[in-house]
Amino acid sequence: MEEMSNYEWIELLPYGWHSLAKAMIDECVTADPTYRIVELKEKWGQMRVYSECATGCFSAIEAIEERYESKTGKVCVKCGAPAAHYTTGWILPICNNCIMGV
Repeated sequence: MEEMSNYEWIELLPYGWHSLAKAMIDECVTADPTYRIVELKEKWGQMRVYSECATGCFSAIEAIEERYESKTGKVCVKCGAPAAHYTTGWILPICNNCIMGV
């Protein structure tokens, strides 16, 4: 199977998180041009990032990833607005408009 580019991983996330994921990747690639996503997914209502880099700045990359992972837990998975609720069962942050079906 062909390796996915960092930005191709974004399509596997809920739409509401796409802009945050892109910003995170941009910031990580700026910090370390060898940055490569191994896996990017939703888990427990937040984005989860598994990555690698060839240079020694893993702690800087990890701090960037953790900051964006935390942000996604407060952003609606459907539209990207601030989340006001969490779904039950499969835990996902969702805004007032999306939970009402507007």
